[in-house]
Amino acid sequence: MEEMTTYNPNDLIEAMTDDELRGLLEKHKGKESVEKLVNGILEAREAERNEAELVKTFNDTLKAIKLPIPPKSVHNVYNAWAKVYRPLNKKEREELKATNPNITDAELDTRRVETDKWHWAGWTTNKAMTTTSSANKATTTSTKRAITVKKIEGDSLVLVGNFRNGNEACQYLKLQTGGDSAIRVLGRFGYVNEAYTGTDFLVKQT
Repeated sequence: MEEMTTYNPNDLIEAMTDDELRGLLEKHKGKESVEKLVNGILEAREAERNEAELVKTFNDTLKAIKLPIPPKSVHNVYNAWAKVYRPLNKKEREELKATNPNITDAELDTRRVETDKWHWAGWTTNKAMTTTSSANKATTTSTKRAITVKKIEGDSLVLVGNFRNGNEACQYLKLQTGGDSAIRVLGRFGYVNEAYTGTDFLVKQT
């Protein structure tokens, strides 16, 4: 017996051109479910085009940077766009001491508080981006799209975990994207994200 193939209607809609999608919107004007799906696809495509243009401009700027010939021991250079962390202020140190009398001044000196500011963290050389524990285990890598996801609960942010990309996060949280940007979907459901440069992901590769 010939195996039957099933089709996801959303896949067919996502395969349409922008003009076809606009025609579909006009045909089903006022139908909220269709409008939400199609507008999500169109917005995601526009965001991708804008992002691609920004990436091209950024890469063109990088190409203009002329680095000198490196010493033999230098194989790569790396600079991370990351959040700024600051030392504890006087009030925060006192509050920690009150809740943890055994904490030392030396330990307090090492504590850092995350801020809302971002910066280039500084150049490093010979950055290792891939780690392999053994020949029998999967290789773990950090990707440019990796994110840390947190859930907004009242006035607090609760850590969910680190993911290789927004789609992986949505799959883990069982959020349907419907062709929309995974990052926007996360935001609609009360999640925030920030860039992640590590390799400790919540979803393990198989």
